[in-house]
Amino acid sequence: MMNQRFQTFFHLFLEISRSINKIKENKADKLGLKSIELMILIELKETRLTAAQLARKCFVDKAAISRSINALNKQGYIQLEINKNGNNYGSLISLSKDGQLLMQKIVFMIDDIVNKSSANIASYERKKFYDILSEISCNMQRICQKEDENEN
Repeated sequence: MMNQRFQTFFHLFLEISRSINKIKENKADKLGLKSIELMILIELKETRLTAAQLARKCFVDKAAISRSINALNKQGYIQLEINKNGNNYGSLISLSKDGQLLMQKIVFMIDDIVNKSSANIASYERKKFYDILSEISCNMQRICQKEDENEN
């Protein structure tokens, strides 16, 4: 018989993931973006990254990142640094001035969502929750690593 704790864990995370995706798609749509484009802008908020780094951070393939980078560049929200070979392969990507202005709206939206989703939860409870969630994440990554090692 399946462990009830697993079922509860699994179903809660699925519900949270679905809600996050629905909110992300809704907010991106209101900004005239795709959800992956929204995630790219969020990742670029305070740093410059390459397309490969963005792909890893956003958990999507490089082709999807490349298409989204092109779209964001055409919309004027990001800027690509030209490398010494005169192209943008492997170049750093950052927010443009328009991207920074849009980011102010995004930050406001994110703050509102985070505040609403954590209403009625004390700050010490949130901290403990994130500590535990971080530990679960590390444990799950170790399990995945061992599974990968056993496959090879």
